[in-house]
Amino acid sequence: MTHPIQVWWVDPAIASKTQLCGFEALLDRHERAAAARLLRPVDRIRYVLSHALLRRVLSDVVRIPPADLVFDRTCVRCAAIDQPNQHGKPRLVNARCQFSLSRAGSLVLVATTMDLEIGIDGEEVGATDFTGFDDVALSRLERREIDQMPSSQRDRGRAQLWARKEAVLKASGWGLAMDPTLILVGSPRQATGAVTTSPGRYQLADLDVGPVHAASVAVETGSTIDVRVQDAAEVLAH
Repeated sequence: MTHPIQVWWVDPAIASKTQLCGFEALLDRHERAAAARLLRPVDRIRYVLSHALLRRVLSDVVRIPPADLVFDRTCVRCAAIDQPNQHGKPRLVNARCQFSLSRAGSLVLVATTMDLEIGIDGEEVGATDFTGFDDVALSRLERREIDQMPSSQRDRGRAQLWARKEAVLKASGWGLAMDPTLILVGSPRQATGAVTTSPGRYQLADLDVGPVHAASVAVETGSTIDVRVQDAAEVLAH
């Protein structure tokens, strides 16, 4: 069985000020408060556009107006110790559609599928090139792989590995509560596929989103996935 995965991507710079006002009207109280806490205007724009895009995409899937979608953000880890709060992996209330959202510089990504846990992540190439990153994010084998790559390819290789790991962490719902060095996601020079980690088994697929970013999507399944990537500009325009 092959599971269809839909991915949308867009550069937030396409949005006009008029569009942004309309996008903000789609957001709920939680989202508007989160946007208001961001200090840089560019970060607020990216947040508002990405969450408006998510609502537009999900609206088309579940046939509910974007502003009427209700999310449950209960953190499963905190709920397990009787301290429920709303900073967990968001889920649509009373809907089978699963989704994930990522923002990385000039890239916004949204992924959806039915019933299966999903995570998507985009990374700016070069953003992970700082002292100490490899030690806390990559396994010994992965660090060796990066060191053996030509110097001109290391930034992309490192960003691709991290995008894969983040996609798995998002799909699992554990985030960085799980040690990323324990998640093995293959060689940055080879195609992705099945990955087995302690919380489950995932299918990974790298995404072509241009030379400035690396991106990957992860789905919790032992079956193959069919990923379709499309420009989200038209979704935001209607």
